[in-house]
Formats: sequence, C-alpha cells, structure tokens
Amino acid sequence: MAAFLAFLRVRSLRAEHPSFTDAELVETLERVSESASGLDFRGGLALLHGLDPSLNWSAAGDPLRLFIFEWVKLVQPRWLRFVPYGRERVRGALGRDQAQCFREARLFEETPDDEAIQFWDRVAALMRGVLDAEKMERGRLAERLSLEHERQRLDRLGIAREPSWVALEDNTLGYDILSYDFDPNGRLVPRMIEVKSRRSDVIFLTRNEWNNAFTAAQQSVIHVWELPQQRLREFHPHDLAGSVPVDQGAGVWQNVRITLGAAPLTAP
Repeated sequence: MAAFLAFLRVRSLRAEHPSFTDAELVETLERVSESASGLDFRGGLALLHGLDPSLNWSAAGDPLRLFIFEWVKLVQPRWLRFVPYGRERVRGALGRDQAQCFREARLFEETPDDEAIQFWDRVAALMRGVLDAEKMERGRLAERLSLEHERQRLDRLGIAREPSWVALEDNTLGYDILSYDFDPNGRLVPRMIEVKSRRSDVIFLTRNEWNNAFTAAQQSVIHVWELPQQRLREFHPHDLAGSVPVDQGAGVWQNVRITLGAAPLTAP
C-alpha cells in the first residue's frame, strides 16, 4: 500500500512537472507533504516505470483494484495458479503486504460487488493465458525433441531423408512430425508422429489426433516426452486403443484423458 500510494503521488506530480527527474519528484513530495514520510517512493517509482503509462487511473472505479490487476499481469505471481480453486486458496497464498492490498481493495468481501467479480474474472482469464503459454512452450519443446530424435533415428537406419515439422505449417493434420521408416518388406513408408509433453502420468488426445493415428495405425506413433527430464516414451495406436471411448447413443466424444501408467509400453 505504501508503494501504491507513493505511485499515485509521484504520477500526479510528474503530470504537473514532466521535466522533473525521479529524485526531484521525491524531494518535492517529501518537502511539501507531511504524510510523505510513510510512503515507499522507491516502490512507487518502480511502479511508475513498470506499469502501462496509458492506463486511465481517473476512469477506474477503484484505482487500487486496477493497480493490483496490472501488477498481477506484470509480475505473474505464483499464487495466480490458485485462482481456479477460489478466493480462499488465493488468500492463503498471499504475502502479508499483498493481503493488505487485497483487503483495502475489498476483494475478499463475503458479498463482492460487480466490479470485484469482474476483477476476479479478469484475473482468471489472465491465469488461463499464462497456463496456455506455458503449455504451448512445453509442446514446442517436445516437438523439437522429437524432430531431433527422428533425425538421429533416420541416420542410424541409413534413410537419407529429413523429418518435417508439419505442425508448424498446418496444425489440423492430426500429427506433428512427418518422418520415415521401413515396413516389414523393406519399403520406405511415412511415419506420422503425434507429440505430447507431460509432467504427470496423464496425456490428452483429441478425436482428430486419435482418428488420424488409428486410421493409419501401421505408420502412426505417439511420442510422449517427460519434461523437464526429456525422457521419451513411444506408443503405437494399439497400445492406447483400450483406453479410448466409443460413441454411444447421442453422445460423441471429442477429447480423451489417458493415464499412461495403465497402458502397456512399446519400446522405442
């Protein structure tokens, strides 16, 4: 709170005297305001330079709520991941100073007002964006690992072909890497690889991914990379078929959650 209040004072004075340096702003405020002694000007200046300068603080219903949201967006604190579990989980994860700001902003009221509800909805959307970005980053790392794995495998087999990272060009194909292999008759055939990354024993498959793999079962492989260890587990469609649902009645499945510990492994 001391940093936020200092930020408001510094920002207001900077608007009146845009040529003032940071030191001159603080010196002026300390000289003309008796209450300035309890403010955190170092933190206030950090906020002044870190937050979006185009934010309309005068139009904000509650400037403190706007500040908290912008700070969360900037810092992406660890407790952001608790937002889907409710306000109580967030409250328990906050530090003392953070909790004070939330209380002052009336964000933990038993019956929150509409603006407070909008705040929590916006934070939840922000959290989803962070998780989606992390998921995309892990997925791309796994695809790069599979691409290099296939390069080395093709070299060992003496196949003078280069694997293709097809998911970069078309993400609707149902697989990510196009490589090559020999069939039982020694003929060169395509090897279509769907790549997954995981930090638990669970993966998710879309219907499109499964349909593509199952339709071309002899040429399809599912790479599952354990991250951050970068360990590869390789599955063929028949390894997972028993865990895939079937359509019944008016129901049509679109995504399936598979626990890998319950599925047999095929040696890579």
